[in-house]
This record gives sequence, C-alpha cells and structure tokens, in this order.
Amino acid sequence: MIKLWTIAILTIPQRKNLLDRLLARLEPQLNDQVLIKIYPDSIASIGAKRQRAVEDCKTSYICFIDDDDLVPANYVKRILQELKYLPCGVGFRGIVTSNNIKPVEFVHRSGLRYIDKAFRSSDCYIFHRPLNHLNPVRTEIAKKIGYLNINFEEDKDYSVRLAESGLITDDCFIDEFMYFYQYRSKNVKV
Repeated sequence: MIKLWTIAILTIPQRKNLLDRLLARLEPQLNDQVLIKIYPDSIASIGAKRQRAVEDCKTSYICFIDDDDLVPANYVKRILQELKYLPCGVGFRGIVTSNNIKPVEFVHRSGLRYIDKAFRSSDCYIFHRPLNHLNPVRTEIAKKIGYLNINFEEDKDYSVRLAESGLITDDCFIDEFMYFYQYRSKNVKV
C-alpha cells in the first residue's frame, strides 16, 4: 500500500534524547498509511533541510514535527480521520510552552493572516495563524511553496507564502490540542 502521509523530523545528534522521546510517542501510533522520515544533518540550514524533505516526499501529504516538541497519543488517528476528506491541509489547536512557563494556545487554519501578536481570550492568550510546517499539507502544494535556505523564521516565511498563495482552497480543522510546541530560548539547557 502506498503511504498517505509523511511526518518529517529534523534533528541533530546532540538532540538524540529529545528525538527518542518524540519517537516513543509517535511509533506506537503508526500504521501502513504513515511514514516517518528523520533528517539528522547538522550542516545544512533548517530551511534547506525542510526543502530536502519536501523534495524527497512521495506521499500525498507532508508535515514536520520538531524533535523537541510532542503530540498527543491520538495524533496520527485524528489527522488520518481528516485526511480521508482529501483537504488541502489540516488545521488544529496547540499549546506553546516557553521555557516551561506560561503556556499559550495557538490555532492554525486556512484563512488566517500571520500575526506575531497573541490575542487575549477569556482566560488565556491565543496565537491565530495560517497553516504552517506543523500542519499536514498536500505535498504538491508544499513543493510549489518550498522553503528558503535560511536558519531563522523559515517556518514563518513558508506559512506567509502558503497563506498568500491561494493554493489552500479548503482545510479540515481539529478543534483539539494536537501539538505541544516547546519553545526554549538559547540560554536554557535541555
């Protein structure tokens, strides 16, 4: 059977413990429709590594999970439930933890503009963003957008260009926390 979806993970040897933690969460969820591809190169820029993953992709959909982040135990099952509708992409909610303090929610879905400021909700702040590298997107679309050979904000650049391209004509949205983004400043040891 041809796989439907590639989860690409960029990593470097120094982060093996984080990669192992993520794989321990992902591997029990895998089935014959999902492929994990790991890119361990520490020489290329992050943008170049993402571009290589997109170019290598032979499945219908691709997304990235950062090696220091986590997904819930039902991540693969919930995404596959939406991919059966063959959308251009899958949006979802998530949580950003910054240096292990003060979690902030995010919402990724089509039709949203990229804004660096979080909006205040009743009891928390929420970032509203268009689909980005964390969201499964049709591979043919990801290949048309591509990634720049840069090390900083390559994900923001991709997200903005994806949103402005008009190529995302529909998406499915999972109104659940499907991604746990662990932001750490450079001064914090992992």
